[in-house]
Amino acid sequence: MADHENTPSPLSEVGSALPQDNESVIAALEAQNRALLELVKSMNAPRVPLTEVKPNSISLPKFDPDSAGADASAWCNTVALIFAENNRQGSALVMALSKAMQGSASLWLAQIRFSGMTWPQFQELFVQRFVGIETPAATLMNIFNGRPKPGENLHEYGSRLVTSLMSKFKSIELEELIVSIVLTHLSNLDAGLLKSMFTGAVKTRNDLQQQLKAYAYLKRNESFGNEVERKKMKLPSLVKCHHCGRLGHKIADCQKRRTD
Repeated sequence: MADHENTPSPLSEVGSALPQDNESVIAALEAQNRALLELVKSMNAPRVPLTEVKPNSISLPKFDPDSAGADASAWCNTVALIFAENNRQGSALVMALSKAMQGSASLWLAQIRFSGMTWPQFQELFVQRFVGIETPAATLMNIFNGRPKPGENLHEYGSRLVTSLMSKFKSIELEELIVSIVLTHLSNLDAGLLKSMFTGAVKTRNDLQQQLKAYAYLKRNESFGNEVERKKMKLPSLVKCHHCGRLGHKIADCQKRRTD
């Protein structure tokens, strides 16, 4: 019983059976040492910060303002949808935009880019440069006077108009939209109202009435002034000829004097 208690356990310190021959023991220890070294190396390897991980690249549609049929508003709306799902800012945003901007737009981007730029900031600058600030009435006038692009069928043209109008009018009040439609129609009837379309001052029914009253007053005064000028032109001259006694010419121009 005592001999059995003094017999060494066949289990190692780590709980696994050790091989009986020396070569097998040495091989097992070397394999264990290599595994430990690999584990230590992996633990000591420098980790790349999350901020340095490059985001997945995205492909944006090309924009060249100098090409025929370039639509800055449609391009801006499309890119806004892409960035809504794939947010970019700073250098990542500039890199994505630099691949999309062509021609003079590429040079413009190099002039306005800055550190930490966000898409809303770029979008505001882009709209000011390439789209411009249009009043709702001016937008409607451009659409009414527009035509499909070469090779664009009516289905594509109609879809593009709907997208453009929904983007333009999504944040304005119903009253402003209705007033803009009426003002656009009136401007087609009288070109003198075109100025009111581009001022952006007509947003309510009251604004429209005031503009129409002011325009009618100015037009009435203009007509009155033109009528006065016409009457002045029709008035006979008060110059009297001292030879024949008639009004309208001087004695030097008197035809009767020349025949006498």
